[in-house]
This record gives sequence, structure tokens and C-alpha cells, in this order.
Amino acid sequence: MKKIWIDCTNSPHVLFFESIIKELEKKYEIVVTARDYQQTIDLLKQKRIPFIQLGKHHGSTLFSKFFGYFYEVWLRIKFILKEKPDLTVCHHGMYATMTAFLTGYKRLYLFDGDGSTIQMSDILFANKSLCPEALPKKIFGKKLHKYPGFKEEVYLSSFEKDPTYLSKLGLKKKRTIFIRPEATSASYIKGEHFMDNLIRNLEEEGYQIIIKGRTPEQIKYYQKNFKNLFVPTKTIDGPNALANSDLVISGGGTMNREAAVLGIPVISTFPNQPLSVDKWLVKRGYMKIISQPTLKDVKEALNTKKRYKMSDKGKKVILKTIEAMLR
Repeated sequence: MKKIWIDCTNSPHVLFFESIIKELEKKYEIVVTARDYQQTIDLLKQKRIPFIQLGKHHGSTLFSKFFGYFYEVWLRIKFILKEKPDLTVCHHGMYATMTAFLTGYKRLYLFDGDGSTIQMSDILFANKSLCPEALPKKIFGKKLHKYPGFKEEVYLSSFEKDPTYLSKLGLKKKRTIFIRPEATSASYIKGEHFMDNLIRNLEEEGYQIIIKGRTPEQIKYYQKNFKNLFVPTKTIDGPNALANSDLVISGGGTMNREAAVLGIPVISTFPNQPLSVDKWLVKRGYMKIISQPTLKDVKEALNTKKRYKMSDKGKKVILKTIEAMLR
């Protein structure tokens, strides 16, 4: 039986690969590795996906990231020489692609963000790369192929909403706003707590607010400084939390696009140049980008009528590509 190595270095990778793993394990041996970062480990445990822990997050400074890169690759070189997989697969996983390149193993690199030159360079080290059709043609090359839809659509196309999920969290069925703070551990974020004034205004207006902190420090901050927020301290079912909300406001990317494809109005507060996938959604009215949204912006977004229609075509293309590379 042929072996596939899947490397998860961030929480969204677990969601992305979950349904793909279920399909692939019918025919292949799957080995999953995971870096201890954000909710990656918790999600794998929650979804009962066996894994081997490799590495951790190394901080937000350029020096720590530079050192961490070589350390993570070194860990994976030891792993790949032991496991000898027939194919390495990752999503924005720079370590696994470089590891497989250096050791001569076959590799597939998936990505959906075109904002990082370092991550984009992994196209050069992969045997084949896959990205959403929304990315510009200028990066299209012989190694690069495209799939329809979005990364988030790949795993949410089979999603079934649990209408009782808010009550399971101990919340009421009322107008709910889901907030995901900025990624303060990321090198591209230069400040923090951009949304404090807006959150206070929303509290005064009586909205039910779920705020999902990214780090223990963020969770403690929001618990200390706000009275009426629901601040989960454990890993929650993100898609169900979003699907049962009336609006999502987030400083990140994945949850914004999850909400958009689920048909929930979205305000992105991402402070830098938006990715091509986000530009596509904004241009077609599925998302708004407002760096410092006001109460007026929130009320306007809540009245958004346009809804996205999902498809499983993207997942089918990815599975066919993996199967073709194993022949």
C-alpha cells in the first residue's frame, strides 16, 4: 500500500485535509504530522485523526522565524528518511515541501495565498502545485495547476449546519456577531486590539458576541476587559459557530472565507494588501474589507443579501491530482 505524508502546521490545515484524508485512507496509508501552533493539535485530537507531533511556533520576529525554519526542516528530514512516503502533501507548509525536495521524495504543494514571497517560492521546490482559480494568471506555470472554488469550499462543501450549536455553547438564539481578532503572533501584524471600541459599541447595542482569541494572552485580555463577551477557552466547531452567526468580523483570512462560502456576511479587518482570493470575494459582493469598522458598517453588513453557492468540484480536482501523482 502506498504511503502519503500530510503535514499540518496551522489550524486551518486540519479542516482542509480532514475530508481529503477520509477519501484517501480508503486506498492509501496516511501519515499525518502536526506542529504545535494555535489549535492544530486540539483539532486533530477532536477529529480523531492520528498524528505525530513535529515542532512548534518559533515567535513573530524575523530572526526567530529564520531559525525556526531550519529547525522544522531538520525535524522533518529525520521523519521522512524513516517513513519514506510515496508522496508528501501540504497546504502552505514550507517545511514539508523543502524537506521532500532535499531528500528526493515526490511532493505536492497546495496554497491559496499569494501575499508571501517565501511561501510562493515553494512552487519551485514542488513537483506540482495547486491553487484556486481566483489567483492571477501571472503565477500560472507548468508546475502550477488550478482548482475551482476556494480552499474553504473544499472541506465545507459537505458541511451540515447544526442549528442548535449556539445553545450547546450556552448561548441564546439572538443576533450574534462572531469576532476573530488579529493574529498578533504573525510578523505582518504591527499592532493589536484594533477592534476594542467597536466591541464596546456592539455590547451597548445588545448584540451577542462570540470572540475567538488566537492565543492564551488574547483570551485573558478579552475576559478581563469586557463583561458580556463569550470567549471560548477551548477549541470550538468553527464552521458551526460561523454558520449560526449573523455576521463575522475577522482580522485573519480563513474564517472570513469560511463565512463567505457559508453565506454569512463578512467584514475583513486584515490591515495589509488583501490576497487574490479575498479580492475575488470582495469584487463580487461576498465580503467587505474595512480596517476599522464602525457600528454603521456592521448594521449595513448585516443587511447583505448576496449568498455564495458552494460546490465540491475543487475537492475532486485535488483528489484526482493526488491519485495521478501516485501512479
